[in-house]
Amino acid sequence: MKILRFLSLLGLLTIFSCSKDNNDTKLELIGEDNLVFGSYAGECPPQDCGDIYKLNSNRLYKDVTTQFTSGNWMENPANLIVLSTDKFLIANDLLNYFPVSILNEERRIGNPGEVDGFTFYVQLTKNGETKIWEIDDRSEKIPAKYHIFLQKLKDKMTQLQ
Repeated sequence: MKILRFLSLLGLLTIFSCSKDNNDTKLELIGEDNLVFGSYAGECPPQDCGDIYKLNSNRLYKDVTTQFTSGNWMENPANLIVLSTDKFLIANDLLNYFPVSILNEERRIGNPGEVDGFTFYVQLTKNGETKIWEIDDRSEKIPAKYHIFLQKLKDKMTQLQ
């Protein structure tokens, strides 16, 4: 009987440990690490292209660049404004939902910007290495494993406005 209980317990432990997804790993930003996130529309007036934020271990910045051209977010420190601690705390929670499995994805997820839609922009710099993703704003166009992150990204951006 003891052996049966032991095997049952061992089986449960194995099931729970194997079912742990990479999404359960919390991202931490240390030193120069940062997470840039936001959204933009390809066809928009220069003053209304979207909102892009930069989060590091202790601050949140907003990029006040008025027009997006591929790769120019966060290039000019003069375009960054420091946001309040309250806003930092809102954004910092996003790290709890960052899907570590996205690190293995190509730059474009779904079909971002299709039919005048928005593109969610995510850029992670960790240990000096930068990865960038452009994610479709429609959850039906991206893998289900990213739905929670996309929803949290939308929620955080709404709260930050």
